Amino acid sequence: MSINGKQTRSSLAQTMPVHADPLSFTNASFRGVNQVTFSYRTHTDAAAALLPAELEIEQNPKVSVMFLSYGFSSVGPFREYIHIVHARFRGEEVGFVPHIFISNERGMLAGREREGYPKLLGEIDFDMNRANVYGMVTAQLSRPAGITLAQGIFRPSELVGEISEDEPQTIKAIGLRVFGSAVPGGPLTVCELVPSTLEFYAGEIWSGDGSLTFTGASAFSALHELPTVGAVEATAFYNAAFRLRRPTVTYQVRRSREAYQTRTATDWPPPSQQHRTLYLDAASMSLIAHSPTHPSSTTYASSRRRRRTDRATPRAPWSDSTVTTASLMMPRRKDGCAPPIANSILSGPDPTGRFRLMLARSPSSAASVPASTSKSGPVQPCSKQVLNSSSRSSATTTGNGACPTGASSTTG
Repeated sequence: MSINGKQTRSSLAQTMPVHADPLSFTNASFRGVNQVTFSYRTHTDAAAALLPAELEIEQNPKVSVMFLSYGFSSVGPFREYIHIVHARFRGEEVGFVPHIFISNERGMLAGREREGYPKLLGEIDFDMNRANVYGMVTAQLSRPAGITLAQGIFRPSELVGEISEDEPQTIKAIGLRVFGSAVPGGPLTVCELVPSTLEFYAGEIWSGDGSLTFTGASAFSALHELPTVGAVEATAFYNAAFRLRRPTVTYQVRRSREAYQTRTATDWPPPSQQHRTLYLDAASMSLIAHSPTHPSSTTYASSRRRRRTDRATPRAPWSDSTVTTASLMMPRRKDGCAPPIANSILSGPDPTGRFRLMLARSPSSAASVPASTSKSGPVQPCSKQVLNSSSRSSATTTGNGACPTGASSTTG
């Protein structure tokens, strides 16, 4: 006798392992925070290369590097390095985080899986309470241990203010939260911009001078690709406290128009001379054909979308809650009908997210000519192919190629 598992979607935790949530908190708080921030300008192209297309920057944008030491927090004490590019999103000033390193596993999980910060573990040497004969504060990031990536020196000057609940200091940030496809080469499962706010409500603000150096010692953590241009400014927060304001909305990152274009023979291997490749574009819900003898791509037919009525039917990966019916329209033969199609195979998605169908063409069919160049008039749909969400690995076709002009047969 066998029984089903008891974990259901509604009972799963927000973080893996879903049966034993490693975070166990909703809102994070941080106390006893010491922080030194180094600010500088960098090259425009260098910053733009790391930013999503939805964000915009000015010429030679401002960049900030933050070394932080947390006395205590929702994930315990730890240290952190944050690299921020100051940008605009929908007209609002935000800080985008291309690099961030942390010395705490739970903090890494929370940042990566919730806020979309690309947190990695690193060795961070930073302690504002550590005395030295020089009267300066030093900070250093290494990954792996012994390989220094960045180092800074802060020379404190004056106490310039205090942070209070009445006049909090806020830092608005935005992360790019991404989860890849479990299917190799498939489209991203999650790709969204996640805004958040660091709200400081206690602490002291100190002015001072700063020196910041990127060593370029590792191409795997290329902090040096955001080089300093001009002077470096520095400030410090001492014994501060802040809370992380999580978002109420996230923003989906859409694929660019270029990503929807069918690949040509130079970047997608064409099938053999006996086959034609069809791509099912999940964005436009249309079939796009690719011929080995005619590398240029031709859209043969747009599909129709209808509401899924059978809720017991599994969802197709390219159709969230719909069943898709696609009419295949092939070049017309001399008898006025499209050639027969057989041996269809619905394979996995290509790197652009399209699903490829290898359609074996009948030996009696006409030469492989795109529909747009057919001289015999409009294509006559003598076959229809139904791709329904109950099957991810098969496709059914009908049609014998001898039906009268304008006739069609359908399977559903």
